[in-house]
Amino acid sequence: PLHGYGRAGNNPDPTDLTIDMQWGHPWDEDSILPLPDPGQGFWRFRWNGPFHTELAEMHELYHARYIVDHYSLDVSQGNVDILDDNGQRVAGNPLYMPLFGDIVHINKYADRMGTGAPINEQYAADGWNWKAFRRGRGNMNSPPDFGVYTQDLPDFNYVQFVDQNGIPITNVPVDVFQRLGQVVDNNPDATYVTDNNGYITLPQNPFGGPISTYSNGTMIFRMRHPGVSVGDQPQRPQLYFMFQEVSDFNIEYSRRRGPQTVRGYYRHEIDLRDKPVTVPSNNTWLGNYFNGTNLDSFVTSRSDPTSPGGGFDFTWSGSPAPGVDKDNFSAYWERNVQFVDGWQTFNITADGGFQLYIDGRLMFDQWNNVGLHTWTPTFYTTSSSSMANPGSGRLPTGTHRVEVRYRSYTGTARVALSWQDEVLPTNDVPVNAWRADYFSRPYLYGHMFRRIEAKIDNQYGSDVTNGGGGPDWAMGTDDWSARWVGDFDFQGGTYDFTAVMDDGMNVTIDNNILMEEWVQRSGPVTVTRSTTLNAGRHRIVVEYFDSSGSGSNATAKFSWALR
Repeated sequence: PLHGYGRAGNNPDPTDLTIDMQWGHPWDEDSILPLPDPGQGFWRFRWNGPFHTELAEMHELYHARYIVDHYSLDVSQGNVDILDDNGQRVAGNPLYMPLFGDIVHINKYADRMGTGAPINEQYAADGWNWKAFRRGRGNMNSPPDFGVYTQDLPDFNYVQFVDQNGIPITNVPVDVFQRLGQVVDNNPDATYVTDNNGYITLPQNPFGGPISTYSNGTMIFRMRHPGVSVGDQPQRPQLYFMFQEVSDFNIEYSRRRGPQTVRGYYRHEIDLRDKPVTVPSNNTWLGNYFNGTNLDSFVTSRSDPTSPGGGFDFTWSGSPAPGVDKDNFSAYWERNVQFVDGWQTFNITADGGFQLYIDGRLMFDQWNNVGLHTWTPTFYTTSSSSMANPGSGRLPTGTHRVEVRYRSYTGTARVALSWQDEVLPTNDVPVNAWRADYFSRPYLYGHMFRRIEAKIDNQYGSDVTNGGGGPDWAMGTDDWSARWVGDFDFQGGTYDFTAVMDDGMNVTIDNNILMEEWVQRSGPVTVTRSTTLNAGRHRIVVEYFDSSGSGSNATAKFSWALR
């Protein structure tokens, strides 16, 4: 530290105002190297690629630019003292089971500031955008404007409660429990009643006092649903609990801010325990159809087929379903989808308004669209979900709740959705080096990242310089794949190409198959193939996968020699 102030790490010299950010490091190399066991060391370098990146340091540097810890929005079981009708604590009983450890609510953002994924999500991006064209104040944790964007809230906030058919839950009391300090007590801080459209209207700040994600950034709704008659059984009112993060309010403010009054709109869907509606996980969607362009008057629900891209594809010149008007109608589809870790490009086409939600998060919003348009946003998806649907109290098994809302005005109705691995440019193949693409799953899907590598000579597992058991800290040690592509200059002659692999590898040269060894193995094997090449430049593609069932360290090596 300069001038004897501060210390290495989070609190460097506060008197040095010549720079915008500081971070202190231990002086000796041994202190900054990651330990062999990735669960032990603080430092998490990516050694390969254009940068030696330490992701935890990025997290801390973000703090020096006012970005808060999103995981502070988590709520643990011990911090919820709300009781059910039997006097039992809600957190930990079937109404709301712990999701991970003792956490009953986990924040919505799997990013550097949330649960540790190596990406920047929407909420962190909003924080950065707040700071655009403003120099930061302070060069350490925490600067004077730390988390200031969390105070940006819409003037009015409208929360709608619906069931799994999208039907509003009307004339029902909703209690609000604020999280002041850390503990949510059993006394509601406010009570509202849903209107004829299922809405309650909240003030600008319903969280209680200035927002601090470390104390009051998450509140809880309690709703006593009137229940549904089943056969001869009468209606049985039942309790439901839902968590509401300030992050939704902040994102609504940033999306809609302007000179006019800012109004935020949010939806909570409840999975009914009485007469539940099944949300499919197979190759169908639950389709709900309404008259009116704002999901106004429910008409019918049905099972709709998926399209080859996992979504759906509809064109209607008349009524989309019996009883539904051919003009000025709306629809709401939902399905539980198993995604992979990686970047997915969503293909969206709509003649009219369109919204895409994943796990209750509004991912794409063109609700005011008029006319036929196509969009291709790219999102980072994960293989597991951290969101429990109200009424179930448990995490879905490896799936995410995907919801689509659509409205059509007049004329032919057109709406389509599909997704695929991120479409990457193909014209950046290096000369005499490899363009390496890595995937979170075998069989080359779930794209994670791309980098340039000089050679393919990898013995994964115990070698920390190769990511502590995998190709990178961002990926797991098993069940992944890679594709290396390169243009190489050769002398004319016959070459021996040698691959060492565990598990499988395929190789082509100029689109001609050299090796087909795409099989799971219990240990590394060496395969050599020979071919004659003309003098000049040849494109080589090497594809590789590692399986969790091989029982040995992953190995991927490929080289050649002129006879």
